[in-house]
Amino acid sequence: MDDFIKNVKNGPGMRAGICTPTFFPVPFGPTIRQLLLITAFISAGFLSLPEKANAEKAPAETTLSEATKNHKQNSNAIDLSYAGRHTFEELELSLLSSSVSEDSDSELIRKFQLDPSDPRWPYLLSILYLRLKMQDGDGSKYLLDSSAKMARQSFEISRGDAFGYLALANLLSFGRQHEKALTILEKIKGAFPKEGWRADLFEIKFLFAAGRAKDAVTKIQLIMSHENKSVRLTAMNLCATLCDENLISISEKDLLAWRKSSPSPDTFAVIARFYSAKGQTIQVRKVLQDGLRSFPSHAELTRELAFELTSNSPTNPDYAIKLLDSSHNLSSAATPPGKELVQRSLDYKITGFAWLLKKNLFRAESYFLKALALNPTPEFALKIIEDYRAEKSSRAGLSFLEKAIEICPGSSSLHALKGELYAEESKGLSMSENSYFDAISLNPRDASHFNSLGLLYYKFNRLEKALTSFAVATALDPTDASAFYNLACMEALTGKNEKALVALKKAIELAPNLQALATTDRDLNSLHVMPGFSELTSRAPSH
Repeated sequence: MDDFIKNVKNGPGMRAGICTPTFFPVPFGPTIRQLLLITAFISAGFLSLPEKANAEKAPAETTLSEATKNHKQNSNAIDLSYAGRHTFEELELSLLSSSVSEDSDSELIRKFQLDPSDPRWPYLLSILYLRLKMQDGDGSKYLLDSSAKMARQSFEISRGDAFGYLALANLLSFGRQHEKALTILEKIKGAFPKEGWRADLFEIKFLFAAGRAKDAVTKIQLIMSHENKSVRLTAMNLCATLCDENLISISEKDLLAWRKSSPSPDTFAVIARFYSAKGQTIQVRKVLQDGLRSFPSHAELTRELAFELTSNSPTNPDYAIKLLDSSHNLSSAATPPGKELVQRSLDYKITGFAWLLKKNLFRAESYFLKALALNPTPEFALKIIEDYRAEKSSRAGLSFLEKAIEICPGSSSLHALKGELYAEESKGLSMSENSYFDAISLNPRDASHFNSLGLLYYKFNRLEKALTSFAVATALDPTDASAFYNLACMEALTGKNEKALVALKKAIELAPNLQALATTDRDLNSLHVMPGFSELTSRAPSH
């Protein structure tokens, strides 16, 4: 294969309409380009899939990549006498339908080392490393390299099996070449009829990635008739993780049939999401309760039901508290440590909100602080403040926020929110002003802080200070329509009508819907006699 790739790379730059240097949207190393050239030629018909699935296997390439060795520093110490209890199909379906952790490769590496001539294990490792890469975002390029090398090993061990081709198609889809990946799947179905269901599962993922949600939902419906229950459950998992926004396309009759044929926590979760998409809150809660009766103490179902009980017309916060308190004792050995902390923090947040519904502010703050301690990020603290505001408990939210700033030091957004809450609670200009100054000192380039400070000054009728703040906001962010509009109002109120008209024109250019507001805003009354004002606002779009 190396000679074949070498000849291709040394040949003309354009083959079958594909420009090789720009085939993948981001720069990758030679191994990635080699794999993509192979898959491109498969899809173009220059390299055919084997006609028979029992073709003679190629010699095995058993050496793991250096990147993989670095990823698992203790791989040399693996006890090869223990290959793991899971079957290939169990591991495969788990990888195709659920999240993974960096420790998930231990068993696969053991199995690959024990049987280096089996193309299935590098195929699974390729899927695993690509899943880890997707979870890790832009970092860990070695995971992408490892995925590509494992795919290539599976392909070279045996071209008479579908596994290497599936791994290569998976890489193509990751590179946003979804249609080419789907073309390869069709060829796999023709060359390996018995592996058609595997290609179908990959097809569901690729169709969603290609934006063809309706086709993906249709494929899920078809695969739910598969005789293998594990395959049906995997399709259900894919449905749960990939098509929340498209559940409305699935019929209620199909969902109820799936519940009978493939009962699992995921089945109940998908049905609950279906009713949630239709706004049927009572049905959502009933399905989740049925799920917990069938699968007692299941953590995800417990969390979903507790959330439903405390949102969408909350009815039973006591039951939600009971559910979540009991879930804290559940074993989470199968959950990656990082994800376990996030899930536990979410449990505490929901419990805190349940106590907030019961107007027990002390208990609510206690659980909110536990949640933030496990997930100490400003974004999470801001979501908790939204809970306080939803229940019109800004004063209690301010108490929590002061503690949150100690847990998340250095967040300008939290200091700015503190200034806003001080103003809401009528704590006076000075305390609010100082909080905004703290936010600005932490992030002096954030235009929103100056805009908010200007609104504070406006509230206390400090118009010149407000004007200065809005002017700084527009200088920092020339695309902020609201800052330009606020600046126009302050300039009009301080008698600077010509400057006000210029600022208003800029605001309307950035956000035409401000035309309607400008015609009725009393702060701009002095501009009504200015030449150009009527033309600027005469064609105001309706709200």
